[in-house]
Amino acid sequence: MKAGYLDCFAGASGDMILGAMVDAGLSLEKLDRELKKIPVSGWDISAARVMRSSISATQVTVSVTPSRRKKKYRLLKEIKSIIEKSSLTSALKEKGIAVFQNLVQAEGKVHSVPPDEVKLYEVGAVDAIIDVMGAVVGFDLMGLEKVYSSPLPAGQGSIKTGHGYDYPVPAPATMELLARAKAPIVVSGDPWKGEMVTPTGAAIITTLASFDK
Repeated sequence: MKAGYLDCFAGASGDMILGAMVDAGLSLEKLDRELKKIPVSGWDISAARVMRSSISATQVTVSVTPSRRKKKYRLLKEIKSIIEKSSLTSALKEKGIAVFQNLVQAEGKVHSVPPDEVKLYEVGAVDAIIDVMGAVVGFDLMGLEKVYSSPLPAGQGSIKTGHGYDYPVPAPATMELLARAKAPIVVSGDPWKGEMVTPTGAAIITTLASFDK
């Protein structure tokens, strides 16, 4: 069995997961070709070598044209429709939809809203859809039958959301995702401030990966 391991010592987000896969050998061209099967336009994916704390790494960026950012939010049914209309395999569609279902269940819990009525702002945007489906497609292209994750850093401080509110870190939906998955979190001695794990990153990992024991 071929397995992958996500070493999330510096956190986790959709683009970080994509960058890690490309750095590990995933072809960006093949990934782009598969993601183009999703019927959503106005985006581009690129990769560049960067230095972080004197260590070389790969940064993957999903760029979205301004016109595609005008939509304020999407409901789960809209995202499901986009994924289901793609020409990806049924298995990949199911996994992608499962990530978003996991996400809206967490968002619905913290906001006391039925999952089908949850308004996904940042995590419903085009780049978030590509991040999620990129992880699903990327794991498949790499032939990974199983994906494991390390404990996740809690981070410190607060963030301002698209709603205009200040939320503690980890954000409520992120914490709900991690709590429901019984994900191990590194709290004591955490040297980083700010958001270390995004809702998108948490949704991908808690849906598609298993944790170290």
